Amino acid sequence: MTRYAKAILKIIENSEVHPTAEELLKKLEDMEIYPTKATVYNNLNTLVEDGLVQRIALNGSDRYDSVAPHGHLICSVCGDIKDVYGIKDLTEMLERVSGEKIDGYNLRMYYVCPHCKGEKQC
Repeated sequence: MTRYAKAILKIIENSEVHPTAEELLKKLEDMEIYPTKATVYNNLNTLVEDGLVQRIALNGSDRYDSVAPHGHLICSVCGDIKDVYGIKDLTEMLERVSGEKIDGYNLRMYYVCPHCKGEKQC
């Protein structure tokens, strides 16, 4: 694993938000690590392919997150993402319903966040 990949993984694993590649590049620069934008994208692609990071594709702006088992609650207005833990593993039920062995799944739930319900700008 490259030093850039290690730094990116560390940022994602310690992040409470779901950063974009551009946000990761800024955080790396704040740490006085200066990869090119292409290097960040290449390392993110490798981390995703290796199953160390998950990509959340939303409205043309990919965000990145840890692979710890959890779902995502996504505001359909502003795109804010919150992690949701404590959901029972759905693999057995999905296999029963589909009749197929499930290798994994991605749980996304959409809602309108309290900020957007108040019609305030996000």
